[in-house]
Amino acid sequence: MSSPVDRSLGIIYGQFIGDALGSRYEFKSGKIVTKKLEADRDESGLVPLLGGGPFGYGPGVVTDDGEMAMSLLASILHENAYDASSVACAYVRWAQTNPPDIGNTCSAALSVRTKIPRDWPSAFSPEDRKKVRETVEANVKSRGSTSLSNGSLMRQSVLTAAYSSQYFKTKRPDQGFEDEFIANLISAVESDTRLTHCNLVAMEASSVYALLLFHLLKGKTPEEAVDSAVSACSIPLIRSLLVTARDRAVPVCISDKERDSTGDDTFMGYLGVALQVSVHYLLHSSSFSDGLLRVIAIGGDTDTNGAIAGALLGARFGFEEIPSEWKKSVETAPLRLKGENGIESFEQLIGVVKKRFEEKY
Repeated sequence: MSSPVDRSLGIIYGQFIGDALGSRYEFKSGKIVTKKLEADRDESGLVPLLGGGPFGYGPGVVTDDGEMAMSLLASILHENAYDASSVACAYVRWAQTNPPDIGNTCSAALSVRTKIPRDWPSAFSPEDRKKVRETVEANVKSRGSTSLSNGSLMRQSVLTAAYSSQYFKTKRPDQGFEDEFIANLISAVESDTRLTHCNLVAMEASSVYALLLFHLLKGKTPEEAVDSAVSACSIPLIRSLLVTARDRAVPVCISDKERDSTGDDTFMGYLGVALQVSVHYLLHSSSFSDGLLRVIAIGGDTDTNGAIAGALLGARFGFEEIPSEWKKSVETAPLRLKGENGIESFEQLIGVVKKRFEEKY
């Protein structure tokens, strides 16, 4: 069995690889994506991280999903904790760097008049950061209170991976400690979700996704992790998505008033699509690459679905089981955010995460 640090790195690499792989096939039907995937396979049978797509990303380069996750991860590593005000500044600074793509919900939330300087980690006081967070949260309440987009799910993987190092450093296996840790993890996840989404369904989707990742980090089987997540659900819609995911990836139920989604239609950005598809292939994949390629083949919002599913698959199979070609591709790809939000390199982020875990192991 892989170690917690191996599974944690699997989450982070899985997130970025899924994002970079999916960028090429974004917004296309499953039928078209399936054909393109077959055409893109190399002689070994692997589909390289070729980039391209509607926003012209380079090979191995992450999209807005990965850049927001990197900004969050850098903040956690710099603060040695999750600090919502610092993360809000990191997100707004990212949005002000004119990323090639940004979702409507995130764009509305992060539209702040205050210009965040490049050196904000040293230039902004705690009060400055708090004001930015309060503006962002006000934006969310006024502009995004009904949003059920997948934009909050895509960040919680790196938060869970980095945050969970605290759990594995502490040799207190009693249930009371675990319950307290989970409560603190969910509190951080909800705080982060509120920076772009405040709908209760979106909040629970983020929390359940984090719980899935945490239980996989502990070494639970995918079936056990899903059972634990289902038990933790308080909203019937989220429970239904997880239960349905045991049997199928799509179609995904939208509501009683809407037709079911095939995942590559006008509902492609719905969080239910990302959650159900990702959990299904967490349960029904023979390898990291098998699961990720099957997620991408659904079509639709392939970069975000790839990021969300890639993290779950990385937690299940671990870092060592991810194809080396894919890992090298994201490691060596140009980093648009170099010098932003305390990010200097991909290796820097990964190195600090490894250190946090390996202090014990």
